[in-house]
Amino acid sequence: MNDFSLLPYLTQRIDNVDDYLLLVKGKRLKQQFKKIIRVMTVTDQLWEYHWSAERGGRFNYSYGWCVVRDGQVVAEELIHTS
Repeated sequence: MNDFSLLPYLTQRIDNVDDYLLLVKGKRLKQQFKKIIRVMTVTDQLWEYHWSAERGGRFNYSYGWCVVRDGQVVAEELIHTS
């Protein structure tokens, strides 16, 4: 991971992975979701994140999933960026 922290941009904790997977649409997104949960340990937390900022007159936005372990983001999976 780089020096940029996603922690301030966490929006929703995902407590039930099986139920959440039912909400994920599309083969590619399901594969991405399964990829991120494979890195999890028993004590990890799975979160959605939404990040946005304006830079140089251009609006940037991204969202995805990340794994938080001991208060640090240890893995992320980008869903969308603009």
